[in-house]
Amino acid sequence: MSLTQEEMISKYGAIIAKKGKVFRKSGIVSARPATLGENVVTSIGGEVETRNSAKEGDWVITNPTGENYIVSDDKLQSRYEKIGEGQYKAKGKIRGIVVSSNDAIECPKFVAAWGEDMIMKEGDVLAIPIGSNPEVYRIERLVFEKTYEEDMP
Repeated sequence: MSLTQEEMISKYGAIIAKKGKVFRKSGIVSARPATLGENVVTSIGGEVETRNSAKEGDWVITNPTGENYIVSDDKLQSRYEKIGEGQYKAKGKIRGIVVSSNDAIECPKFVAAWGEDMIMKEGDVLAIPIGSNPEVYRIERLVFEKTYEEDMP
C-alpha cells in the first residue's frame, strides 16, 4: 500500500525537519518545454522510479546523471536559475534524511506530489524543499551523491 503525500508529510515531516541535513543541488540541469500530455518515465539504472504526464506549461528536466522528470513552470522558476540556453542551476535547498531499512520495508513506495507512485529504497534520501510548499520526494542514493552537497541551513 502506498502512503499519500499527506501521510508522508505527517509521518516524515517532523523527522526531516528535526534530524535532516540541509543540501543544495550542485549539478547543472537541462530543461525544455514539455509537450502537453507527454509521458515521462523517470528511470535510474534501468529501474522505474516514477511516471508523470505533462500538463500545460510543464518542463522536462534532465539531471546530470541522465534521468528525466517533469516540473511545473512555477517549480522551474522558483527552484532553478537560468544560466544559459536550456541550462539551469538549482537555487533552492532541501532538507533530507537517509531512508533506513525499516522505512524501506514499511513504505516501499508512496504517492508523489503529482499523484503517481514513487519507489523508496534503503539508502535513498527523503527530501522536503526548504521555503516552498511542503512535499516529500525521494532522491535515489547514487543520483543524490553525484548531484547534491551539504549546505548550511
